[in-house]
Amino acid sequence: MNVKNSNFAYNNCLTCSNKTILRQCARCLSKNPSFLSDKNKKTRSKSACSLWVEKYAPNNIDSIVGNKLSVTKAKNWIKNYKSKKENTKPGLLIVGSPGIGKTTLAKILLKEFNYETVEFNASDIRNQKLLKENFKNIIGKISITSMMGVKKKIGIIMDEVDGMSSGDKGGMSELISFINPNKGLRKNKKKPLQYNNPIICISNEDFDKKINDLKKECEVLKFQKPKRSELYDLVSKICENEKLKIEDEMIFKI
Repeated sequence: MNVKNSNFAYNNCLTCSNKTILRQCARCLSKNPSFLSDKNKKTRSKSACSLWVEKYAPNNIDSIVGNKLSVTKAKNWIKNYKSKKENTKPGLLIVGSPGIGKTTLAKILLKEFNYETVEFNASDIRNQKLLKENFKNIIGKISITSMMGVKKKIGIIMDEVDGMSSGDKGGMSELISFINPNKGLRKNKKKPLQYNNPIICISNEDFDKKINDLKKECEVLKFQKPKRSELYDLVSKICENEKLKIEDEMIFKI
C-alpha cells in the first residue's frame, strides 16, 4: 500500500457506512475476512494472519521499546538479586500509566533470568488474610516445570498494587513484610535477606502514603510513554517486514 502525502480520500464503508480510506472499515474487515481471495487464503500462513500487536510484541529485554534507562536498571536489579548481592533492594516497583509495558517488562525479566512466574492482581488479594494464604505456599519454594523436570525458583508479579491502598485490611503491610521480613524488627533480631523469590510490584500511581511505604523496600522504576521517534522506528520496521510502503505522514498517524 502506498499512501500519498496529500489529503486522504475518505469513502463510506460498504458494510456499515463508517468513514474509511479503504472499501471497508477496519472493524468490518476484522469481522469478515472474506475480502481475501481464495488463492490468498490458501497461501496465507497462520502467522501472517495474527494481530501485529501480538506478532511484534517484545519477546526479550532488548526488544522493549522506550524507557531504556529503566529497563537497564531492572536488568541490573534482578542480576544483583539473583547473585544475592549485599544491600540489593528485596523488591522491584515499576510505576507508570497503563499500557506502556510495565507488566511486559516484569514477565520478560523473570523469564530471561530463569524464574517461574506467578502473577497476582493485587485488587483480588487486597486484604491481609488472602495475601498471606496466596504467598505462604510460594515464598522459599521451587517450582518443578513441565519441561523435563527443570527446577526453577518462583518469581512473583503483583499487578495494580495501587488498588491495595484504598480500603484494604492490612494487605499492603503484609506485602511489605513478604518483600522484607526484617521490616519493623529490632536490629538484633534482623536476619540476612534470602533473595529467593523476587517480587515485582506494578502500580499506575505512586503518590499514596502506602505506596510510599512500599517504595522504601523496593528499587523504583518510573516508566514513561515511548518517544515519537522510537514509535516511528518501530512502525517503520514493521512496515519493512510486512513489505508495505507507507509515507511518513501516515506512519505518524498510526
